[in-house]
Amino acid sequence: MLTLENFNQISFKPPIINSPRSIKACQICGVLPEELIRISIKELKLRNPDLRLNKQGWKIMWKHHEFRRQETLELCLQKRLFIIQTGQEEDQIHNQKSESEFQMQSAFDQQEIHKIQERTKRELLQMQHVQKLQQEINEKNLKKQQKRQQIEQERQQEQLLKKLKSEQDQMRRDQEKQLNEQLEQQKQKQIAQEQYQKELEKVQQGIKRQQELQEECKRKDEEKKIKLQQFRQELKNKELQHEQELLYKKELLQYKEKQRLFKQNQKQLERTKASKQAQEELNKKLRQVKELQQNKILKMQEEYQNKQNLSENQQKLFEQAKHFKTIEVQKKIQQQKEKMQQSAEKCRSQQVIKLETNIEKQKKKNERIKFIQELKNIEHLKKIEKQGEEEKEQKQKIEELKNINKDQRVELNQKIILKDFKIKEKQLEKKQLLEQIKLQGNSKMKNKKLALEKLYQKQLMERQFLKACFDEKLKWNESLKISPSEDKYDNELDLKPSTAITKDSLNIPRVQAQVNKNLENDEKKIIEILKNPQKKQELNELEERQLQEMIQLIEYEQQLEEERERILFQIENYKEQTRLEKIFSIERKEAQKNIENLQKKHEHQIEVLLFT
Repeated sequence: MLTLENFNQISFKPPIINSPRSIKACQICGVLPEELIRISIKELKLRNPDLRLNKQGWKIMWKHHEFRRQETLELCLQKRLFIIQTGQEEDQIHNQKSESEFQMQSAFDQQEIHKIQERTKRELLQMQHVQKLQQEINEKNLKKQQKRQQIEQERQQEQLLKKLKSEQDQMRRDQEKQLNEQLEQQKQKQIAQEQYQKELEKVQQGIKRQQELQEECKRKDEEKKIKLQQFRQELKNKELQHEQELLYKKELLQYKEKQRLFKQNQKQLERTKASKQAQEELNKKLRQVKELQQNKILKMQEEYQNKQNLSENQQKLFEQAKHFKTIEVQKKIQQQKEKMQQSAEKCRSQQVIKLETNIEKQKKKNERIKFIQELKNIEHLKKIEKQGEEEKEQKQKIEELKNINKDQRVELNQKIILKDFKIKEKQLEKKQLLEQIKLQGNSKMKNKKLALEKLYQKQLMERQFLKACFDEKLKWNESLKISPSEDKYDNELDLKPSTAITKDSLNIPRVQAQVNKNLENDEKKIIEILKNPQKKQELNELEERQLQEMIQLIEYEQQLEEERERILFQIENYKEQTRLEKIFSIERKEAQKNIENLQKKHEHQIEVLLFT
């Protein structure tokens, strides 16, 4: 069944709709089923051939038609639903609700009429809108056409102007060409006349040359004729000579051929005779050879029979001899067995004797080994005594070397102490300057004079303490020459020179609680190095160089510190001063790190010099 819900909205093939309710709904709405099928723009144009619209106009028209079609289809569907609902109720309550149905139908008809009126109004409005749009489109098209016409007219005018200009230019060019051609023709005429005169001169010269050439040719022809006559005579003479020579050669050849044939015949006769004689001799030799071969064969047969007889006799003799030999071998084996028994008894007796002798030898050997061991022990004890004496001598030598190197160590310690003192003094000065700057910067601080006096007292105390430490170090250094307990502390002293100023640098002498073997080895190496004058000189030079580097670095840092003080003194704002003090404190820490790094570097350089 084809209903309004499932019918094909594209094809016009009948039947379009089959179901009676959908047909009834179409009849109520006043719509044919063909009007519900979708139409393309081409079909719409065929249905309305009078209309002349653009693509946009046709599209708008088609959209309007499609909108109307969908609305009618919706109305038909609603009507169909209504028919289905009413058809179900009619079967049950046909008599009771006939009046209500009529009223409902009338109301529904009124609604439909109202809808149709509204739809017609909408269609009219849409048509008006479409007409307005079409008019606007036509106006736009007219304007575009007018613009195009204007542009074409302007273009045509420009083309005409260009053509006129081009024609004028061509006229000028043609006139110029004609003038140029006339001038060229005149020039060509002049050139042609000149060429004609030159050609005449050339022709005259050519005629003269031809006459001269003809005369020369005549002379040459006469000379050639004379030469040809002479050449012909010479050829004739040569031909005569050649013919005579040929005749002579033919006669010689004939004579030689006759001689050759005669010799060949003689040789053939001789060869035939020789071949006959050779055949006879060969036959004789063959007969003799056959007789000899037969005699040899007979002799060989006789010899072979004799050899066979001899071999049989020899085999018999060999078997007899073999039997006799086996008997003799058995006898010899028995004799050897008897001899072996006798020799075994002798060996046993000899082994017993050897064992006794070996036991005696081992006893003697053990006694000798004991004696040798005793001698070795005695020698070992003597060697140990000698080694002890040598060690004592070495210790004495080491003590002597230590006494010799005391002065050197004292000098080295003095240099180190001076270096430490200078560095410490500069650090103190720097601290004092910093404290003074801080006091000067704090303008709000009361009792500035008292604070300055306290600061000066503190600085004096620090300087006195530093001088006291320096004096103690010098005294200790001098006491190294005199102190009797030096031998006790020789191994405990830290002889490595250090430029760093630490808390332990004031604790003199530097005594370690436990003595390591590594330190002892280092001290021995230092003592051995100090004996070498070159090493000592290098060490002194290195220390001087290090001291100069340290002084340069400290001076550079002092300059920076003075600049910082100057900057702080110029600034009056307290907050700015505090900010700068923080920055300067970081810079001072970096300066201190640089000094410490340089000290470590110096220590490493000294270690490298001493222990390489």
